Amino acid sequence: MFAVNPDQRIRIVKIEIAVDAALPDGEMRDGISNRMNAAIESGLVADWRYFGRVRIVQADDCPEEGEVFYLAPITVDRNQRNIF
Repeated sequence: MFAVNPDQRIRIVKIEIAVDAALPDGEMRDGISNRMNAAIESGLVADWRYFGRVRIVQADDCPEEGEVFYLAPITVDRNQRNIF
């Protein structure tokens, strides 16, 4: 789903979303897709895509807003999928 018109000027905004690592990949992707498609239907978003790697981080014992985006990735089980 997308809502880009011919010759339309588009602003590209890169965002990161923090999601509970315990959430299954398929459920996470479906949930994000549903919400982004709803944003398209509302006129807020023209199009979207997944990009880059997914990294797993761990918040400290007293997390502050936004800190998870600056933490180093942790080592995870080799069988865990880390890329969309």
